[in-house]
Amino acid sequence: MDKFYNQFPAISARIIDQINNDTLSEEDASYLFSYKYFLKFWEDKPKRISLKDLVVGVHFVYGWMPTIFHFKSLDASKLEEALAIINKYKNSDSIETDEPEDLEQLKVLLNNSIIGTSKLLHFINPDKYAIWDSRVHAYIRKNYEDSGIGYEPNNTKNYLKYIQLLNEIKSYPNFKTDFYKPLKDAIKDKYNYKISQLRAIEIILYLSSK
Repeated sequence: MDKFYNQFPAISARIIDQINNDTLSEEDASYLFSYKYFLKFWEDKPKRISLKDLVVGVHFVYGWMPTIFHFKSLDASKLEEALAIINKYKNSDSIETDEPEDLEQLKVLLNNSIIGTSKLLHFINPDKYAIWDSRVHAYIRKNYEDSGIGYEPNNTKNYLKYIQLLNEIKSYPNFKTDFYKPLKDAIKDKYNYKISQLRAIEIILYLSSK
């Protein structure tokens, strides 16, 4: 991913300039503006997420998606299993990238969408889980063929490869000073919230993918 990382300065500088000068599209500006309110909803929740929180939260997260959300099962035991998985992810310090079974189980219940599931997990634990998007998937596949990410966006293993990719990018020398901090400061000044390192990379990918 050296090619990707080498492009960071120019890409991030362009996006920071758009943020500072109000030249983002209306859609993208709204995307960045609404983020902090989604984040705040989950930050205000106690350590354990309830079924009520899940029902409300997953529906508003799907406000960023063209597909209307519905649970694939309303069986009480299935919902309890989903809550147990979500609460594990909420309080986790790492992601089990080699054991996708729980994530796949959660995906199946939540509209059978890893994209929607990723958005929910990101707001629950933004430092560990990135938002996955079909637009980002297509951008990576087109521009960075060595990423190892496969053809199908609605694939749990491809999402986990994406997390691994972002963590690899985070490990590059000077990532924090040369890329993360300038974008974080621009978001803070314009929209008054802080972004995680994973979110910073995802913003660049998302806004570059048009």
